[in-house]
Order: sequence, then structure tokens, then C-alpha cells
Amino acid sequence: MELWLIPLLISLAVLLGWGSVTSMNRRKLTDRQQRWRALDQRFDRVTVDSTQVETDPHRALAAPGWLDRSNPLVRGFSSTLKRAQQRRAELERNTPAATAGQQKKIQKALEAPADSASRLAPSETDLERYELVVEQLEDAYAETDRAVRMTGWTRPGDDRLPHAQFMLDHRWGRPAVFPPVPALDDVSGVPALKSFLDAIFPVHRDAVIQAVKQRGGYTAGKRAEKALEQLIVTRRYRADQHGILWPAAITVEHWGTFRTFGRSADLALHEAPAIEVANAAWVILDDERGLTEDELLEQLKQRMDISSRGAATWTQGLNDGLNKSIHRGIESLPEGMQKILGDSVPQNLFGGSGRRKVEHQLQDGIREGLVSGRLQRQANGRIVRLRTDWPSTYR
Repeated sequence: MELWLIPLLISLAVLLGWGSVTSMNRRKLTDRQQRWRALDQRFDRVTVDSTQVETDPHRALAAPGWLDRSNPLVRGFSSTLKRAQQRRAELERNTPAATAGQQKKIQKALEAPADSASRLAPSETDLERYELVVEQLEDAYAETDRAVRMTGWTRPGDDRLPHAQFMLDHRWGRPAVFPPVPALDDVSGVPALKSFLDAIFPVHRDAVIQAVKQRGGYTAGKRAEKALEQLIVTRRYRADQHGILWPAAITVEHWGTFRTFGRSADLALHEAPAIEVANAAWVILDDERGLTEDELLEQLKQRMDISSRGAATWTQGLNDGLNKSIHRGIESLPEGMQKILGDSVPQNLFGGSGRRKVEHQLQDGIREGLVSGRLQRQANGRIVRLRTDWPSTYR
């Protein structure tokens, strides 16, 4: 081979490699721009759906409550939409711009005029942030639309409804049950798990993984763990200090729903947040006479249907009987022996009392109600309702 051919072949190889890399990067950029464009369309669809009711008679007749601008639900969503529009504009400002050459080539390939997506060169991180904004806006719109359609021209708190908060969450006062647990795979695992969580939150993360494992086995449980971590990393969900999962858009302090945890529920009380107990206590109490803590504890057990799940199981009854027998035996001994054994033998030597654990959880909920301003303890020790109503929306 002629020596002059060697540098020529090297140059050709470099040019071909550079061209392949450039073409691949352009394809990747085009794909990211298409995904940004799809998110733009979803965002615009919510905006149009929420405003078109004023100009479309059919939409106005189907959901006349949207026309009532004094409705706190409508006002709340209007604020949510404005915040989302501000975040969208901020994302566009902070996303790198595509070069003039990239824009021309992409427009030519799409055979379409320039739009906001073609002017940007978003990264995967930029897309994740924008998708989170869109998902939160869609969730807020669906939540508000359901409430508005339920009330029609009426205001929140209408006597036809079990409680104003029922408009925002139809699970109000109902058993905490799971929808069908999704079959997870590597491709659809994240969206499938998100849909599942959207129907059951707030819930302890261990309860979610266990539910998936029971349905799909060990492999499905591992996929659920990976999908959950992805949802947390992309800030769609977050876990609080107790391991309870919440959508990122939810303001926990404003959470106003409570569920029941009896035999018909799939969740136990310890798998739900203490703020649900606080919400149930708020419903039970009034703002005048109130209840003592012991009275409130008993009413909470009934309202949240806790007694039907944990009370008087055979094992618990046996453990409680053994514990009582031991301490009756200690009480029959001489006083000196009583003191020695009484200090060294636990109150619940066998198993511990499930009833006592439940009472601790309920007491935690009452404390949450006092700290969050839902409840107030008076000078005489009685607990009364403090807040008079709930926020119009959680988001």
C-alpha cells in the first residue's frame, strides 16, 4: 500500500466517525425535542380544557360550577395554573437553546415551522422537571374538575355531601383498600406504580412493596423497589420521616382526608400517616365542649373502625390473659418479692398488647392534630376543634 494512502484513510475514518456521532447526537436531540413538544401539548390541553368552559355551551352545561369564579375550588385551581405557567416559563428560560444550525435542520426534517420545542436543546433532567410540572397540573385539574362536577352551582359544604372534603377525595371516611395491583415490567414499571400510588397514597412504602410481592412474587417486588426509587429521584413522590409516601405536589399540612382501617381495609393504621387520625378527630369534635383524651380515643377507634381489625384476636387474647395471670401471681407474693419482680417483669411479657400499640398510634394522631392547628387543648384538659374548615385544595 502506498504510504500516502494511510493518512487519507485515517482522515476518512475520522470524518465518518465524526459524521456518525453528529448524526446520532442530532437524532437524540430531535427525540428530546419531540418529548418536550408532547409535554407542551399536554400542558396546553389542560389550559384549554379549564378555560373553554366559558365559551363552549356544552362544556358549561356539563360543569356549570367552573363558571362560578367565587367558588374556592375554581379559585384554587386558577392559582395552581398560574404557578404552573410560571414554572414552565422558568424552565424554558433555564433550558439551553439549540444552535441556529440545529434549529434549521430539525425544522427541515419535521417540515414544520419553528415552535418553542425546536428552539431548545433540553437535557434528560430538563425533561424530567417539565414532566413533573405537567403531571402535577393534570392531577390538580382532575381533582378540581371532579369536585366542581359534584357540586354543580352549589358551594363546598352543601348538605347533600357527607363532607366538603369528600369533593376532593372520594375515599373520605371509607376503608383504605387497594385497587388491582399492577403487573410491573422493566418498561412500564414506573408509570404503572405511579398510577397505583395515586390511588392509595398516603401509604407506607413497605406496604406498597409487600402488596406487589404478594401478587407478582419476589421479582415484581424488586421491580417495584426500583420503580419507587425512580419516582422519588424524579421528585414525583417523596417519603416522609416515617416512610409514608406522598405525591410531591401535596401539601401534607393541608391534607384533609381520613380513611378507616377495619377488617374490610387492606391497610393497617400503622401503614398510614398520623395526620389521618388528626383529621378523624377533627370530624368527631366540636369547637365548644370537646372531649377528654380518653373519650376521644374511644370515639376514634369507632370512627376509624379500628376495633373490628385488631380487637380480640385469639393470639392477642391469649397473650393478654397470660400477662394478667403473671401479674396477678406477682401481686399474691410478699411485698418485698412484689417489688423485686414488679420492677423486673415487663407489663407485656408475652407478645405485647396490640391494643396498646393502637392507642399509641391514636395518641400520635391527636398530638399531630394539636401541632397542626386542627385541635386545641383547653385549660380543663378537654380537646376541642380549632380549625373551622379545610383548604379548598391540597395542591
